[in-house]
Amino acid sequence: MERWLKAASIAEGRVFRAVLRGGRVQGSLTPESLSKAVKKLAARIEMDPKTAGAHSVRAGFVSTCVETSATLIKIAEVTRHQSLSMLQGYDRRHNLFADAAASWV
Repeated sequence: MERWLKAASIAEGRVFRAVLRGGRVQGSLTPESLSKAVKKLAARIEMDPKTAGAHSVRAGFVSTCVETSATLIKIAEVTRHQSLSMLQGYDRRHNLFADAAASWV
């Protein structure tokens, strides 16, 4: 990630950018082009492309942030979710109740 940010001269804003022929980096990808790229990469690793897309990347980001104890407020600053309840819907972890208040462990 650090190499990409440096090579693309990205100091702020969106990370995913269009790369033109000759390696010139341009503005942000559209959601459609990002989804197409994710599906293409999924197919390359023999994953069903129908199960992957831009939304999968966003959900994976949120899940990873929650798992590493980032606060929902900080995650929402990055994802630009307007409500925390909508943001929580992106949490795809399998152990959702591991840190529940009524946990028996």
